[in-house]
Amino acid sequence: MTGALAAILFVLSLSWTIARADSSPAPTPTPTEQPDPCGETDLLATLNRPTVGFSACAVKPHTLLAEAGYAVEINTGSTPAINTTYPQTFSRFGFRKNLELDVLGPAFDQTSSGGTTTSGSSDSGVGIKYEFYHDDKNVAALDGLVTFPTGSGAYTAGGPGETINLDASHAITDHLGAGVTIGFASLAGTTLAGEQRRFWTVLPSAVLTYNWASRYQTYFEYYAQTRLRPDGGQRHAIDGGLQFLATPSLEIDFEAGHTQTDFAQSHYYGFGLGVKF
Repeated sequence: MTGALAAILFVLSLSWTIARADSSPAPTPTPTEQPDPCGETDLLATLNRPTVGFSACAVKPHTLLAEAGYAVEINTGSTPAINTTYPQTFSRFGFRKNLELDVLGPAFDQTSSGGTTTSGSSDSGVGIKYEFYHDDKNVAALDGLVTFPTGSGAYTAGGPGETINLDASHAITDHLGAGVTIGFASLAGTTLAGEQRRFWTVLPSAVLTYNWASRYQTYFEYYAQTRLRPDGGQRHAIDGGLQFLATPSLEIDFEAGHTQTDFAQSHYYGFGLGVKF
């Protein structure tokens, strides 16, 4: 866990240094009948990545938001392994006001353990998000995601998966925000005895974000999973990172985290981007 915490602290200290160098004030929003905390052009508020929880902000109409990333996870449990995942694509299209359509993956995975390397692709899916409420400080949305067993080898769930998320966010101050996602999922999986079955699991997450300057944002997140497989298992994790808005249409991020399950612990680091078209 020490390595992951050190990486998170490094990201936070880097963001503080950058913020001191960038003292430009944030632009003043144009008044509207009902202020929108997601903004018309606020890419940092709308992106799902790099957090595990989902943003409550739907993509604006006739806008395409492409998210991608690269991550390395180092398992330090009884069976040490290194897993690399990329490009972690998630494409989101603003179909109409407060409604977006989503396409997930696939991603390429490669695992090295005990001198053996395994590679393959993960499952793909489609989704939809509906932003059903917002005022000047709060946003709430529902989104659904369906995955299909299109992956290969050890990287497919072996059956379809369905997830429904309730997403909410609140602007605590002009710079500090909080968000939660509570997911309910019906997934396919394999028991420790090798039996393929379906199971239900809950996926809660909570995140704090802070805009250090007009183009920089840091975050700290906790997330969990109540069941990892049909016969049990749990996951608890923390992560943190830095997001940089290079242009109004391009976001770059760096992140690190630590995960603990009933069998193993791991830490990971990665980077990615979000591009708005």
